[in-house]
Amino acid sequence: MRVKLIGDGTLKHTIGALIIVLMTLCVVCIQQPAQGRITLWPAKLEIIMESFPNKPIVFKQVQITNLDKEEALVRSEVDYTAEDLIKEGYTFLPNLSWISITPKEMVIPAKSYGFFNITITIPEINQSQSYNQKWEAMAVFYQVKKSNPGSVNFLVKLGSRIFIDTPINDENKQQTTPNLFVIIWFGGMIGLAIATIVFYLRGRYSKYKQKAAVYYIKDKDFKHLNKK
Repeated sequence: MRVKLIGDGTLKHTIGALIIVLMTLCVVCIQQPAQGRITLWPAKLEIIMESFPNKPIVFKQVQITNLDKEEALVRSEVDYTAEDLIKEGYTFLPNLSWISITPKEMVIPAKSYGFFNITITIPEINQSQSYNQKWEAMAVFYQVKKSNPGSVNFLVKLGSRIFIDTPINDENKQQTTPNLFVIIWFGGMIGLAIATIVFYLRGRYSKYKQKAAVYYIKDKDFKHLNKK
């Protein structure tokens, strides 16, 4: 009698599938607690520039909260948004060095929070080519976990999306400004014409009333004299 054994290839595939399933479950179990240890607010920052400022723009708006029972070491960095997640109408920031986050890292006590400053600086040499632009970048924050030797350290990164709208081109402003003066001039002329007509009609009406009064008096006097 011949006994048919399971071939090595089938056995390897079966064991490999089981290992993959077990590793996936381990990763999920390890990551679940880590996701709730720090939170971020706000999820996005919108910067609308009317002009390029002479000084860097500083926003003290990113709050990181430590929900853990122990202090947390949180680090920051600037990164690009994933290409498939970038907002419609926006493009990547030309240079990530235009955005800086301070401090680079912060120790946040247990059940407490800390603030990170986001500074935006567009170099003067690039400003003339940066009108009418819509850029997106991301401020990234993550907790540095202390791991035992031989263990795997999983990082949970949180991101605050940054949307930057640069000023409108000066040429467009210069073209629209004369149109505004023309509208104001026409409005003033029309107002002056209406005022002139009103004063003229009021003057005519006033003279008419004076004449009517004179005629009434004369007519009354004339009747009085006839009775005598």
